[in-house]
Amino acid sequence: MYDADDLTVIITDGVMCDCVEWTEEDTHKQQITQTTDERLQEVFSKLLLARKKERASPDGFLYEISVVRRDGKSNRAHPIKLLAVTDADEQGKPIITVMFADEY
Repeated sequence: MYDADDLTVIITDGVMCDCVEWTEEDTHKQQITQTTDERLQEVFSKLLLARKKERASPDGFLYEISVVRRDGKSNRAHPIKLLAVTDADEQGKPIITVMFADEY
């Protein structure tokens, strides 16, 4: 879970594993250097851009990121669609859960 001033974001384990995490072993196998922080920034920055465009959607929205797959061989980014589902906590503060569409 990641908490900003006006927003809490929860990322499912599936998205975390496939789209955010990156290890030195991944770098060695795939001959491309990335960091977990850079990949997390991709998920967040695209989420915030899509959220501004999709404010009218109370149920959630799809958005696209571009990351290198952790498959041991890819060395260029591919588009991946994520689903952002919006809810609120007891104080009305927004909570967004980021997941793959098939996790909903």
